Amino acid sequence: GGGTGSVLVRLLRSDLRLRGILMDVPAVAGAAEQQMAAAGLTGRCIVVPGDMFASVPAGADVYLLMRVLHDWPDERAEAILRNCHQACGDKGRVIAVDMEVGARDVRGLTLASDMMMSLLVGGCERSETETAGLFAAAGLRVTRRIELRTPYVAVEARPR
Repeated sequence: GGGTGSVLVRLLRSDLRLRGILMDVPAVAGAAEQQMAAAGLTGRCIVVPGDMFASVPAGADVYLLMRVLHDWPDERAEAILRNCHQACGDKGRVIAVDMEVGARDVRGLTLASDMMMSLLVGGCERSETETAGLFAAAGLRVTRRIELRTPYVAVEARPR
């Protein structure tokens, strides 16, 4: 679910010590490789074609899911988190960034996105409690929540 890599490019540029692995379906992974090359980051980023419902690359310190979980119904979102949990071992972290139902949202973006996700792909925006439930079902415990630009929230979790 790494897309073409725009978020990873920004992260890698922000700290020269970081290295990244981007995974997405094969058709998207090809575009991501081009983006990494154009950004001069091929030496610090590996692009892996794959299926996040089957597995994710093992051994990373952090698994970042940026606007991924809201695309999927609960059972599929849990499968993604379970695969991240399995891949990160006992010491890794999983960070999910999505809109949150109940977060301060002066423009009504969460409701509009919730309706779009539900109608188009079967996903949804979730409340803090619903998100914590997804992580728990995948064997992860939420350790931190960071409110970002309204109405986005970053949820960090670690293996129990």
